[in-house]
Amino acid sequence: MTELPIPVIVVGATGKMGREAIKTIARQPDLELIGAIARKRLGEDIGEVIGIEPLEIPITNDLEVLLAQGAQTERPAVMLDLSHPQGLSERIRSAIAYGVRPVVGTTGLTAQQIQELAAFADKASLGCAIVPNFSIGVLLMQQAAVAACQFYQNVEILELHHNQKADAPSGTALQTAQMLAELGQTFNAPQVTEKETAAGRGGRSPTATFAFTACGCRGWWPIKKCGLGPPAKPISCGTTPTIAPPTCPASSWRFGKFWTTKSWCTVWPRC
Repeated sequence: MTELPIPVIVVGATGKMGREAIKTIARQPDLELIGAIARKRLGEDIGEVIGIEPLEIPITNDLEVLLAQGAQTERPAVMLDLSHPQGLSERIRSAIAYGVRPVVGTTGLTAQQIQELAAFADKASLGCAIVPNFSIGVLLMQQAAVAACQFYQNVEILELHHNQKADAPSGTALQTAQMLAELGQTFNAPQVTEKETAAGRGGRSPTATFAFTACGCRGWWPIKKCGLGPPAKPISCGTTPTIAPPTCPASSWRFGKFWTTKSWCTVWPRC
């Protein structure tokens, strides 16, 4: 018996990641696009808008209607959010309330919001995946940083993004800093009495995180280390907007083949 495809609603369908996700969904036999949410080009076919064949899915801004549709599908539906942090928590709650599984690539949620959403999802007995970065390269970079930073006392996270990114530092940078903080080490102990002469310079605890945005830039996260231990080599990872489909499970349910940004992960041979 042929397994039914997983119905997917994409929020942020006309954005950079949304377009690539929809192109991938259209190529996957085990996924089915049932809705495209965006603020612009309403009523137009999302396939034609992103430059592929018509998909017979009109762009809409009515998420409630699509969630209600997703609640009626034979196979549990997924809401893939790749949009904007504004209203993100409410969108996730709405999806869970309708029984639609949220897969969230949008960053900007606070730790408290994540805890509240986790409790809400647990109460509904529904899986919810909040993924600051789908990139396999970034995951490898984070694990390498955790392993290396056990031998260093000073750590800085620097990131580079395009000038249309809404949150800084990004969820990727914050998640990496949290992973390093969980090591229980003291990083960047002050050596002198400092005076900050301009706001937004960064921070010293647990790791200094600096976010830089500029026109034409893509995601880039080098982690610089110094202190005792082996010679410090920055660990870095960059991304391109290509999407590839690995298979990922989330919580107690399988949401099928989802996406990772094609990445490169390098260790620079210099300090």
